[in-house]
Amino acid sequence: MSDQVTPLDAIFLELEEADDGSHMHIGAALVFEPLPGGGTPTLEDVRGLIAERRSADMARFRQVLSTPRTGGLSWPTWEDGPGEDELAKAKAYLVGSYPLRFDSSTKIAAQLLTLQQEGFSPAYLDERNARIAAVTMADARRVAARLFGGGELLVAVAGRPAGIDAR
Repeated sequence: MSDQVTPLDAIFLELEEADDGSHMHIGAALVFEPLPGGGTPTLEDVRGLIAERRSADMARFRQVLSTPRTGGLSWPTWEDGPGEDELAKAKAYLVGSYPLRFDSSTKIAAQLLTLQQEGFSPAYLDERNARIAAVTMADARRVAARLFGGGELLVAVAGRPAGIDAR
């Protein structure tokens, strides 16, 4: 599996980044026709087919796009999960945007009330930025695995098709 983005994908990325109003996210819908012998595939049939293909094909879905900072001279690449650069940006955002929550009396009162309701001591305001700075890549991956699971595939069914139980 190539780690470099295809030229077509790079064009879509460029078009999407050029205009904030033209999101080109891709989705999929499956419409099942009756099988040659009659009937339609069950949810278990679909899950079975996906499970057969998962080992080879699902690796890409666990990767993230990394755009090099070369002014468009290099192609974007796929990487296994967020890198140190993304973690550093996230931490800088969390630290830098936090003071904006305290720019009026109403916002200050709301933030202090929330901290109190969540059980934080007043010292949290002094410790928060250091706690965020101490987060490592291993911490981020551990929490992501806990929150988002081990890459299990989510199957969403719209409507009320016959033969599929809601779980």
